[in-house]
Amino acid sequence: MRNIIFLFALIYVCVSCEKKRVEINGFPVKILHGDSSFGIITPDGNVLIDSLFSDKPSTVVNQVCVLPCGNEMFRLCDISKVPMTTSSRRFIQVGNFIEDVTIAQEEKEGPFILINKSSENIAVIDSYRGVPVRVMHNFRDGLALAYTGNQKYGYVNTRGEWVIAPEYDFACDFSEGMALVGMADREGRIAYEVIDKEGQNVFPVMLTNCRLQGVFSCGLLVYKDLRQHYCACLDKKGKTVLYLPAEIQEMTEFRHDVAFCLTRNGIGVVDKAGKMIVPADYDDGEFINPERLALKSKEKWALFDFKGNRVTPFIYDKIYSWSHANCVFVHQDSVDLLIDETGKTVSTAYPFELDWQSLETTSPVVQFFYRYPLPETVEVPEPENTILPAKKLSLPRKERIQAIDTASPFYQEAQKVLKNGFSETDSENRRVILNYMEHFRMSYETKDIDFLEQLFSEKALIIVGTVVKQLPQEGHYLPADQIRYNIKTKQQYLDRLRRIFKANKKIEVRYSDFLIRRHPTRPGIYGVSVRQAYSSDLYSDEGYLFLLWDFSDETAPKIHVRTWQPRRIDDQTLLPERDIIHLGSFNFE
Repeated sequence: MRNIIFLFALIYVCVSCEKKRVEINGFPVKILHGDSSFGIITPDGNVLIDSLFSDKPSTVVNQVCVLPCGNEMFRLCDISKVPMTTSSRRFIQVGNFIEDVTIAQEEKEGPFILINKSSENIAVIDSYRGVPVRVMHNFRDGLALAYTGNQKYGYVNTRGEWVIAPEYDFACDFSEGMALVGMADREGRIAYEVIDKEGQNVFPVMLTNCRLQGVFSCGLLVYKDLRQHYCACLDKKGKTVLYLPAEIQEMTEFRHDVAFCLTRNGIGVVDKAGKMIVPADYDDGEFINPERLALKSKEKWALFDFKGNRVTPFIYDKIYSWSHANCVFVHQDSVDLLIDETGKTVSTAYPFELDWQSLETTSPVVQFFYRYPLPETVEVPEPENTILPAKKLSLPRKERIQAIDTASPFYQEAQKVLKNGFSETDSENRRVILNYMEHFRMSYETKDIDFLEQLFSEKALIIVGTVVKQLPQEGHYLPADQIRYNIKTKQQYLDRLRRIFKANKKIEVRYSDFLIRRHPTRPGIYGVSVRQAYSSDLYSDEGYLFLLWDFSDETAPKIHVRTWQPRRIDDQTLLPERDIIHLGSFNFE
């Protein structure tokens, strides 16, 4: 899927332009011999810990990993000591050790605390002048961004001291010694500036109608002019030093002096001089390490060097987008492997199995901490508020389910219906859902507004999550790592779709990670979760779609709720797994 949001690498420590580098010592894996417990493998393929943990540990950062210990709590484990030590202290949230300290929290409504690797308190960050701290970022450039209850941003150092008071209406993490911040006027318009680590002004941002990337990398701050539709870069003095060709619609920040870019034809790679070093003919791209990047074509990945030369065939089904050694984790022909920079398999002590979902959705470095659970519970409407006419849903025969291709996102759930011995009623309900989801996906590609109009009643609950972008002259901002949830009426939703359908000749919708869950105590209630990639002529995104189904009336199943959340909170961070809406997010009492 040609989606520029896919491209933003999560882990800033691997950027060649960053002075500070954080050591990643190991990744959690299942060592495929004997039992199925978890171990830790190093980036170059050595088994660091062999099948010791019953629950999956986190990535090991600066010799410390985080271990689940029940009831959604965690403990620290220091693997640098012999024997390794595991703290007895338990946390509801705890970060990775980018610095010698990290941020933690012992209970959801408790204060944030700074702890060392021995789980000892260094400081408590509860409030600023009586105003509670609601959100914190993990450290970057030695400072942690904090967001207070009066909607202001400031920065805390590794001793827990407020080195920059929370006075900004907008702020980004520090990068290369600088941070982009903003102050709003009475009408909510934000004036931007770049500050140093003492909070002193470096330069004002003299741009209008532009979207800024937010972080410096390789000495450049990427922005897009939204009026003239071109991408460009500021240097550290605030001067535009690079204009990209008009055909480049979007671009990432620079890594190792190159950036991924998006054109109408696909994704390519551009250097700091604006030269296209890899033609924009690919579907996706990832930075791997200082020597290699990866590009995707026709559902397969290959490694490239930074001169644009392909060094492996397009044979990999998955590829892990980070390595600090000259080795890369890949998935090929149902097997997880470690390969070197030429594609040759690296010998490991044992066969291993990676947790790819964990690798994809969890960054070992960039982390965000919320003081209160998000999002708030959504109240479900009464059944009569939504209808789904039974005549529009033709139940698929068993033969149709069996014919689903193994590459289909519905394949795993279809196989469950065939093999898992569900009750007859449960099986029929799941068949209806499987049939409906393909209709729903195709309705966007075929612009079938009539089908969608029949799907939702006049009072249907449609929740859309939107990340507030960094747009000058657009009013107040939520914190950069939060999502605004809007409830739309049926008419608002369909009117917007009509405009989208009219403005785009082609729309493509693809599903993955499809899952059906039946409510354990409420008969006939199902939750459907799926990751949706959307692409059109003018826009692309990826996020999480959730649908709440009710089969209380078997002749007319109803959909009470439709929600959508963006996959990424900002350019560096995916939406935390704990914040993804699912069946358990709803109160049925």
